[in-house]
Amino acid sequence: MSAKIDDPMTANRRRQLRRWIDVKFSGRQTEFIASTYDPETDKQINQGELSGLLKNKSFREVRARNLEKQGHMPPDYLDSTSDPNDATMIRFVAEPTVGGRAAPPRITWPFVRASYGRFGALRIKLGPKRYNEAITELDGYLDGMLIKWEREAAEKRA
Repeated sequence: MSAKIDDPMTANRRRQLRRWIDVKFSGRQTEFIASTYDPETDKQINQGELSGLLKNKSFREVRARNLEKQGHMPPDYLDSTSDPNDATMIRFVAEPTVGGRAAPPRITWPFVRASYGRFGALRIKLGPKRYNEAITELDGYLDGMLIKWEREAAEKRA
C-alpha cells in the first residue's frame, strides 16, 4: 500500500498549521486545541482531527478557512507562506509541473552548493513526509541567516 501524496496546496496548509502551533504554542498541540474552544457553541477541534489534518486528512479550502477562524489565525494564513507573526500574508503559489514533475523555477536559483537539483533529488530520496520535515528545518536555518543579514543591512542604513 503506497502512501498518499498531498497536492502542493494541502502540503502547504499542513506546513503552515505546524508553523502556527510551533510559533504560537511552542509546539504544544494541546494548547492550540484549547485555544480553539468556543464557549458559545461549546465546541473545539479535537486531537484526532488535528492529528489527521497534520498528517493525511482531507484539508480543503472550506476546512482551512474554518480552522483559521477556530484557531484565531489571520484570514488565508493557511494558504500563505507567511510566518505566523507577519502582518501581511504572502500567498502560496504551487510550483508548476511538467509531466508530473516539478518544473524549474521561473526565478534564478541563487544558491550554488545547495542547488535546485539537489532539493529535487532529496524529495525523491526522502519521500514526501520526511522531505517536508527537511524543508521546514532548512527554512528555519535560512530564516535565521536572513534575519542576521537583514539586521546588518538595517544597522548600515542607520
